[in-house]
Amino acid sequence: MTQSYLTKKRSFSCHAATLLGAALLWCATTGVVWAQAVGPARVSWVTYSSESMAPLDVSSSQVRLVLFRAVDDLSPEQPAGVFINGRLLSSLLPGGFVDAVVCRNSWRIEARTTDGVSSPVQRQGSEPELFVRVAVRQGEPHLQPITASEFVAQADGLRRQAHVVSRLAPVGDCSRGETRYTLASELLFQFGKDGIGNLLKMGEFEIVKLARKIREDHASIEMVEVVGHSDPMGPRALNLELSTSRAQTVAQVMLGVGLPADKLKAVGMADDQLVVPGCDAKKLPRAELLACNQPNRRVEVVVKGTRRAPQ
Repeated sequence: MTQSYLTKKRSFSCHAATLLGAALLWCATTGVVWAQAVGPARVSWVTYSSESMAPLDVSSSQVRLVLFRAVDDLSPEQPAGVFINGRLLSSLLPGGFVDAVVCRNSWRIEARTTDGVSSPVQRQGSEPELFVRVAVRQGEPHLQPITASEFVAQADGLRRQAHVVSRLAPVGDCSRGETRYTLASELLFQFGKDGIGNLLKMGEFEIVKLARKIREDHASIEMVEVVGHSDPMGPRALNLELSTSRAQTVAQVMLGVGLPADKLKAVGMADDQLVVPGCDAKKLPRAELLACNQPNRRVEVVVKGTRRAPQ
């Protein structure tokens, strides 16, 4: 059938389905949803709700994340999908906000538009609430953590975004599960280098500090998986070798700090899990291409176990 969208038609990659008498179209890139009534059923479309932000009510192991787009955002027609740990939370329009309660130990925010993916914002600080402004500039999404007072100064006119169903699972027991840490490769090695002999002093310091934190924060550890990631520049075989060697080096240092050998696992993913895809397609000069791919060059440490209760 011919789709009659309730907004300007765009060239998105979308999936269509029929639910409760309405034709739904969801764009995976940004999380935008359109609806069209079919048959006798009628659809009442709500972009914003009148629901205000609830009083803060989180435990010491949780944090509330508040994401918003300013009323005067420079790209009013382009939605920005916001994702927490890879799951769609909402698609923000200018003047919209959403919030979610997550486990303090492990969260990662990204914003996506049809033109790009933002650099992520990850777990930080000990405050019970974090405010993040989402901006779209020339089609590219950007995330900016701000203070509570800065949020209050910008909150006038904000309304709760309501037109997208969140795919975020309800927060569960925060004492068990995965905790994910990210080490930038630039802190660990010179560009294109790997192995214990090429480990930078600053990199060794960061690995040792992280290993000690893992031991202090966990009452029991089931597994520590060290995952190396490369950018897509160069042959994949070399990238796989590089990412694997870097993961093994990090695991070797952690072993020396006292993490148990039978709990440590090191793997390389090459460029299979890019944080910022599409840098090559932009045809950038080499220096700008390296900068674009910087978030992709990383080593992630995923800890599975039971965390100690906060003191």
